[in-house]
Amino acid sequence: MEAPSAPLFVEATDDWGLQFVHQAGAVEDYPAEAVMGSGLALFDCDGDLDLDLFLVQGTASAPHQLYLQEAGRFVRQVGDFEGERSGYGMGVAVGDIDRDGDSDLYVTQVGEDRLYRNDGACGFEDVTVWAGVAVDGWSSSAAFCDLDADGWLDLYVARDVVLDRARECRDSTGRVEFCGPESFADAQDVVLRNRGGGRFEDATEAFGVSARTGSGLGVLCHDLDADGRTDVYVANDADPNQLWIQQDDGTLVDQAVVLGVAVNGQGSPEAGMGVVAEDLDGDGTLDLFLTHLEDESNTLYRNLGRDLGWDDATSALGLAAPSVRWTGFGVVAADFDLDGWRDLAIANGKVKRGRSVPNGLPAPWNDYAEPNLLFRGGPGGFVLATTAGGAFAESIELSRGLVAGDLDRDGDLDLVVTNVNGPARIYRTDSPSNHRWLVVDPVDSGAAGTVLGARVEVVAKTGPATRRRWLGVTTTGGSYLSSRPGALHFGLGEASRVESIQVTWPDGFRESFPGGAVSEFRRLERGAGDPV
Repeated sequence: MEAPSAPLFVEATDDWGLQFVHQAGAVEDYPAEAVMGSGLALFDCDGDLDLDLFLVQGTASAPHQLYLQEAGRFVRQVGDFEGERSGYGMGVAVGDIDRDGDSDLYVTQVGEDRLYRNDGACGFEDVTVWAGVAVDGWSSSAAFCDLDADGWLDLYVARDVVLDRARECRDSTGRVEFCGPESFADAQDVVLRNRGGGRFEDATEAFGVSARTGSGLGVLCHDLDADGRTDVYVANDADPNQLWIQQDDGTLVDQAVVLGVAVNGQGSPEAGMGVVAEDLDGDGTLDLFLTHLEDESNTLYRNLGRDLGWDDATSALGLAAPSVRWTGFGVVAADFDLDGWRDLAIANGKVKRGRSVPNGLPAPWNDYAEPNLLFRGGPGGFVLATTAGGAFAESIELSRGLVAGDLDRDGDLDLVVTNVNGPARIYRTDSPSNHRWLVVDPVDSGAAGTVLGARVEVVAKTGPATRRRWLGVTTTGGSYLSSRPGALHFGLGEASRVESIQVTWPDGFRESFPGGAVSEFRRLERGAGDPV
C-alpha cells in the first residue's frame, strides 16, 4: 500500500505556453497507424543548456512543431517544418550526425522517413536524400548509437508491419476496428551506418539484422552485456523481442531467447511497446522494463549478472497485477521523488475499443482512453502510487509518447506526454525539498555533446557510515517513439556528499572523478579524471 504523500505531478502545460495538439487524421476507415500516436524529443537544440521540445505530428496535412525554451516558456518556431509533407509522423531520434556540435533530428513515418540537420541555431534543413536515409514503409522508434565504434553515430530504425490498406478488421460486435500487428506481415528493421560527415549507407545485411523480422515498436542501444561493444534491444509487438548482441567481428546476433528477454516468464511473447534499460533494483546492473497490452501486464526483466542474462521478476517486484488491465506505451524510469530509488511513469491508452469514459474526447477516441500510472520504487520493489501520481495519473486520455527532463532546472524531473488526437501535456514535478540530487553530463572534446553509451556510477554518503552506489547510462533512445535528454539525473535521497563518480566510456576506458557537493550539475570531460 502506498504511504500517504502529496501529489508529485502538477499540470503545467499552460504555464509553459505549449499549445500542440496531435492530429490523427480521418478515422472513418480506422487506419492502423491512427491509434498508435506520435512521439516527442526533449533536447538542447540551441546549446543554451535549457531543454527544448520537438513534437511529431501525425497526419501529413499538419506540420511537426519545434518549441524553444525562452524565459521559462516554450515558444513555437515557425518555418522549418511548415507546409504539407508526405508520410504519417510516428517517432523521432536525436543525434549529432556530423559532429558539428548540435543535435539533428531523424523523424520516422508511415511513408518515407526524414532527416533534418541543425544549422547550429535551430534552423533545420531536410537532408534525407543527401544523407541517404530515405527509409520507406512503417518505421516506429529509432535510436542513434555508434555501433561500429568509429566515432560517428549510426542509426537503428525499428519498423512495425507491412501495411495492407485493403485489410479491414472488426471487433466482436462487428464494428470496424483498428487492425493489430497480427493482421499484417512483420517488417524488417534497418541499420544505417554513418560513413562520416553525416552521410549514411544501408548496413542492415552487413550487421546481420536482415536475418530476422518483427513488429518493432520500441528500441534502445547500449552495451547490455558489459563487453565493451554496443548492443541493441527491440521491443516487438506480439512477436518475441530481439536482443542484438554485438560479436567480435562487429555483427549483431539475436540472443534474446538464450538471455531470457525474448518472452515473459510463462514463455509467451507479448505486445511490446515502450522500453527502458535502467538499474531498477539497486544492484548496480541494468534491468529491462517493457510496457504491454492489457491482459498481459508490463514486464520487468531483472539482470542476473554478466553472462547470466535476465529473468522475469515482474510479480516479485510488485509490477504485474496493477498493470494487467491497462495498455502501456511510453515509459520513463527516473527518481521523481529523489529518494534514491527509480520510479516508473507509464503512459496508457487502449488500441482496441473498450468502455466509453466521460472525459470530453470525441468519438471514437472516448472508447480508448485510460489513466496513466506511476509506480514508486523502493528496496522491496514497486508500489502503485495513487496520490503521488497527481495530475499525470488523473488524466484519462490516449497517451503515447513520454519523456522526462528537468525543464526548470530545479533538480527534479518533469514529464512531457503526447496524446492521440489530443494535446501534449507538461507535468511539473514537486519533489520533497529535503532530498538531494546530482546531474552528470559525460562529454568528450573529440565529440560533440553528451557521449552516448557512457556508463556512470555515483557513490555518496547517506549517513555517518553508509555509502550507496547509483548507476546510470547515457542514451537518447527508449520509451516509445521518443527521445530523452542525454545527461544523467540521480536522486540521492538524504545523502550529504558525493564521494566519487566513475565513468566507463563506450570503448571500455574507465575514469574516476572526485566527489563533491550534492544538488549540483557536473560536466565530466573524458581525460580529466584518474584512469581506473
